[in-house]
Amino acid sequence: MRRCNNSGKNSRQTKSNATTRRRRHSPSYRRILDDMIILPLAFLLVKVIISEPVMKECRFKAEQELTRNKK
Repeated sequence: MRRCNNSGKNSRQTKSNATTRRRRHSPSYRRILDDMIILPLAFLLVKVIISEPVMKECRFKAEQELTRNKK
């Protein structure tokens, strides 16, 4: 009589494959570190680097573009 479970694979192989699949979908510490620390610091650095007159000009152009698209 032939067994039908695991398509002939032993349970150890199947268990390790399931563990590997879970690890791929769980968030890694590197991604969490990137999202919580590195990206906000990068945004702050960009904000400091860009001068105030350039930011005012960009905001003015963006506002003009928004009003033009509303019409």
